[in-house]
Amino acid sequence: MSETETTAQAPSAEVTNLGEVRAIAARDPGLKAVPEVILHMKFINNGSVVEAGETPASLTAQQWFNFLSLAVPTAYQALAGGRGVFRLTKVELSVLKAEAVAEGAAAAAAGAASAA
Repeated sequence: MSETETTAQAPSAEVTNLGEVRAIAARDPGLKAVPEVILHMKFINNGSVVEAGETPASLTAQQWFNFLSLAVPTAYQALAGGRGVFRLTKVELSVLKAEAVAEGAAAAAAGAASAA
């Protein structure tokens, strides 16, 4: 078996929130070896995000970055040249995407209700 392969199994797709993902990872240290997804962020001179990997369709790159920064701040690594990356597992990414879309929909509904 090569160094990049692992025998650890990722949590099932039935996991619905990041807390569950972290609880499972805490019980099974082998999950640290699960391959990561690297989300690339690209910034312009004023610090705004102009490109963000795996951005849900309902969010802008800046909204996705803001959400990830609050949800998983320790997963971020700043790089040179106005770039940075978030390192997540596939399960974490899918859970975070679902949470971000739900949060965005709730904020949009609240905004529409207050405008009425």
